[in-house]
Amino acid sequence: MNSYKLNFNTILAILTVVIASSLLVGQKMNLIKHQSAFVSGTEYHRGEVISSADGYLKVDFAGTNIWLDKKTEVKIISGENGQELINVLQGRILIKGKLKIQTRNVITKIDGETSFVHYSWLDDIEIANILGLATVVFDNKSVNLTSPIKLHTLPDYNLTEISFNPELSSSAEFYRQTKK
Repeated sequence: MNSYKLNFNTILAILTVVIASSLLVGQKMNLIKHQSAFVSGTEYHRGEVISSADGYLKVDFAGTNIWLDKKTEVKIISGENGQELINVLQGRILIKGKLKIQTRNVITKIDGETSFVHYSWLDDIEIANILGLATVVFDNKSVNLTSPIKLHTLPDYNLTEISFNPELSSSAEFYRQTKK
């Protein structure tokens, strides 16, 4: 009788390990697709990753419009009223509304229209405030943006001004899509 329980428990443990390993490997190799098509009225929850895959995507999140460029991933950190916070894992977004973005140790507060790009492999972000207010908080400093910037998201936090013209950008088609 004990050998039956031992065998059953062993099989159950092996199945659990195989299933968990399969899910982890599938996630790592991008075999498990994140939700990439949305209809109005979709409710987003903390921890969800929104992925645009090979197309453009417009998301309404807590009354704020977020356009995602191709191959962009955004993670919902908080959807609480007045505390809306996302993490741009990689890619380019355009925000119209009020939102906070966390990227490593940097918080960007947006109230208006702003372009935000995260180059994850470089640990850099580019922020271009188009209309309204945008503030970047890092290393116990708060900087109101009056011109487009590039900021390294890890200590030394190198901040430099850059030029930004959406019509001449390599992503001009994305910015045209956000006007529709």
